[in-house]
Amino acid sequence: MSFLIETKNISKSFKSKQLVVNGISIHVNRGDIYGLIGNNGAGKTTLLKMIVGLLYPTSGDILIDNVKDNIEETRSIIGSLIENPTFYPQKDAYTNLKLLSYLYGQSNCQDINEILDFVGLSNTKGKQVKLFSLGMKQRFGIAVALLSNPEILILDEPMNGLDPNGIKEIRDLIVRLNKKFNTTFIISSHLLDELSKSATRYGIIKDGKLVEEISRESVIEHCSTFYKVKTSNNNKALELLTKEFNSCEFNIENDCLLFSSKIKAIDEIMSFLMSKGIKIQEIDKSDYNFEDYFLEKMNDGKK
Repeated sequence: MSFLIETKNISKSFKSKQLVVNGISIHVNRGDIYGLIGNNGAGKTTLLKMIVGLLYPTSGDILIDNVKDNIEETRSIIGSLIENPTFYPQKDAYTNLKLLSYLYGQSNCQDINEILDFVGLSNTKGKQVKLFSLGMKQRFGIAVALLSNPEILILDEPMNGLDPNGIKEIRDLIVRLNKKFNTTFIISSHLLDELSKSATRYGIIKDGKLVEEISRESVIEHCSTFYKVKTSNNNKALELLTKEFNSCEFNIENDCLLFSSKIKAIDEIMSFLMSKGIKIQEIDKSDYNFEDYFLEKMNDGKK
């Protein structure tokens, strides 16, 4: 299978000889919003810098659009925002983009007004970029990355330090770009809840190693709301439920019925039991969500 971006056992060490990235192989499909998840210091930024060519790997291979050798030209399909965007602080967004566009060649640039409108900065004419809020600077950084009309956007912690409104603006912008232009994204973040709202695939990194690659659908399969229900007759309730919902799994644990909300709606189960004369004495609900799944993986690498 051919991937738009693929790394094969890529590693990076610095003078200390310690591997900051240790044999990571990731696979990014065209059109993915790929969430690269890991704690600070896990190696996310180093990996991204190698993909865009800011660092050279100590070992391993990088393939972009199935090209491995002499990939500098192929990297032209990538736009990136890693660390802080470069800009002329005393000039406005339009002038900044106009000056930076010369680096890409005018004929290869999208219309600057169109880009500014798309990232929500069309009303900032005359306002110095140094006066932008953090969220506006992040959107401006994405605008810079869009100048070359890239197929791939690589964003390193684009929501870091933003308030809830700024986070939503960046998230909505990513989803719009993905849907309208089929732009492929690799987004590094430690904000698990935010990535769960936009990413289609995930790579989980811990201590420079890839713990797991997994699709959004597969994560959802692991996530449920679990119920512990104490009834007037747990054994009878278990017998009735097992016969009525024979494709579902019910158990008795610590004097309670235990089951997942994925199998049937909770109100359907409760109504059934009460119709059979079983009294519901207590219901305890607990969630196992995206954050629980990723934290478990990052904390011990075990499911």
